[in-house]
Amino acid sequence: MKSYPLRFLMVGLLSLILLWFVLPIFGGILNIGNITGILLFGGILLYIVNLHRIRNHMKQNQRSPLVVLLFAIKVFLLLVLVTAIVESFFMVRACMTNPEPDSTVVVLGCQNGSRMMLSRVNAASEYLQDHPDAVCILSGGSGIDESIPEAQYMYDWMVRKGVDPSVLLTESQSTSTRENLSYSLELAKEHGLSTDFAVVTNEFHQYRASLGAKKLGISTGSVSAETPWWLFPTFYVRELYGILYEVFL
Repeated sequence: MKSYPLRFLMVGLLSLILLWFVLPIFGGILNIGNITGILLFGGILLYIVNLHRIRNHMKQNQRSPLVVLLFAIKVFLLLVLVTAIVESFFMVRACMTNPEPDSTVVVLGCQNGSRMMLSRVNAASEYLQDHPDAVCILSGGSGIDESIPEAQYMYDWMVRKGVDPSVLLTESQSTSTRENLSYSLELAKEHGLSTDFAVVTNEFHQYRASLGAKKLGISTGSVSAETPWWLFPTFYVRELYGILYEVFL
């Protein structure tokens, strides 16, 4: 009986976390991040709800395959937790890396008109206001469902908001973070700009961007755009996969 309040609290907390991963679906966002979150926390929630039955079954069937399965799942979850903690440490550290004063600003593209893109161009506009001598490269090609390149969309938005067009350059060929950085590097060299980059992207994305930049010999600092709270868990978890891909593949 004493465990009931704790279980009730855990069920409530897990339900809220599960809802946090479900919310982006109503905004048309479904990716490996929220799918993972739904499966992970939904599974833990089912385990907690049925904990009494599971324990009784294991007591009556000590050689049940369920015992081995639960042990394997616990080991797997521990490895996932350790991996997430290590990656999160580097993600936070990357966000805290300030750009060099003469850095070229590079805005990494994402879906046209998305909250992520708007947060990035807002962050870039604010940085340019504080650093009037900086030049900004807007980087991003056209996605499958995009009528104009992401770089052009960002350019139009920033000019409408009062940013001086003369400090904006566009790179409209890239389709990935690695290409964003590689093509922006070529453009910076072509215009005689610093190859130290002030990378503008969402906070969770800064570390992976810095890994790609390091492979290209680019020194980076972070200008982090704030991710909307209801989207953060989904894109954070997706980024954990992205970092593993960048490191190992």
